[in-house]
Amino acid sequence: SVNIAKKVCRGLDGFINGVLRSYERRNGDFEMPDKSAEPSRYLAVKYSYNEDIAEMWLNMYGFQKAESMMIAGNQAPPLTIRVNRLKTDDGALREMLEKRGFNVQAARTGSDGYDHALDGMALNVSGSGLIASDLYKNGYFSVQDISSMLMVSALDPQPGDTLLDLCAAPGGKSMCAAEMMNDKGKVISCDIYEHKVELMEKAAERLGIKCLKAEKNDALEYNSRFEGIADCVIADVPCSGLGVVRRKPEIKLHTSLENIK
Repeated sequence: SVNIAKKVCRGLDGFINGVLRSYERRNGDFEMPDKSAEPSRYLAVKYSYNEDIAEMWLNMYGFQKAESMMIAGNQAPPLTIRVNRLKTDDGALREMLEKRGFNVQAARTGSDGYDHALDGMALNVSGSGLIASDLYKNGYFSVQDISSMLMVSALDPQPGDTLLDLCAAPGGKSMCAAEMMNDKGKVISCDIYEHKVELMEKAAERLGIKCLKAEKNDALEYNSRFEGIADCVIADVPCSGLGVVRRKPEIKLHTSLENIK
């Protein structure tokens, strides 16, 4: 950690060294806040969350549920990929990945209904160099969280549909929908930033998707071209990010009630 600090936050390496040495000397012997008297402070300290979040979750869910959410948020997530069924299937892709030295398992949520929706779509993969592999470059899969796949599965876009994705970048849900539609119909993927539109175009090209059109659009402004054209709409609007703390742990400490509002 000290060596990393010398590269990315020069001047703080001595402070970080002191903190870690102190922790090592105390051998984990720390006095925690009183769970009964200060429950939000206790949770915030024990699980490294902003106390605002701890207090909000306590008020919304109670102690047991709030604590279970924090425990889950501190776990390392698996690397999940979405099989591009325009080019392959889960069995063939699994075999190709294993031949290249990756460990592969079917992705599971633990819920029969959800797992049924993921059949043939999601795999958990471990091993280095996945994104550098020829299979990724040739569009056989994309990296995507199970939750995003489940959302598109619940939407159930059909071949021939017109789908409008208003806050699309980097385009994972749009691409997933296009694949579920068997690349038949129309997917309009919008973002406010031009460079993100270009990223989506490159992703569609890599995956061999022809039905997707990426374009710059501000979803806060009415666009008459979109009126009445869509069979289904995705609006993954900006949010607190508290649902993705496993992948973005800085959110736990940098998010306050004020900036959520």
